[in-house]
Amino acid sequence: MLNMLDIISTFSIHSTQSRRLINQLRQYSQQKQWIIIKRINNKIINQTKLQIQKVSDQRLKSESKK
Repeated sequence: MLNMLDIISTFSIHSTQSRRLINQLRQYSQQKQWIIIKRINNKIINQTKLQIQKVSDQRLKSESKK
């Protein structure tokens, strides 16, 4: 029969390793989420810049026609 202390210590080691792994996964997941959020923000910013440029180009064209 296995010694209870051995079983408990083994379980404790595994649970500590599991906690570390879970924390690493959480951090990785958060980093990935931030990367995705930054990409989306950049796309939005670029789209907005394009729209502003289009509007200003249209204004310039309409003013030059006057």
